Amino acid sequence: AQSLKSFIELLTTLPTEEIDAHLPRHDFSRSIDDVFRDGTLAASLRAIESQTDDARATVQAIAKAIRARYETSSE
Repeated sequence: AQSLKSFIELLTTLPTEEIDAHLPRHDFSRSIDDVFRDGTLAASLRAIESQTDDARATVQAIAKAIRARYETSSE
């Protein structure tokens, strides 16, 4: 992914089996750290990756954390 927006889009379209394969290796948080150089966000995502066995809930939590860090309100 070349942007965080495309990262979220790709993440939310992955099949559950693929998500389950990536979570134990902390691939999503590692990508954020390595590609986007955001260690703070990566640490947050690492904690999310470790919290649940529900792949879809984890993906939604990751997407929410990314949006919360980078999207601004329209106010």
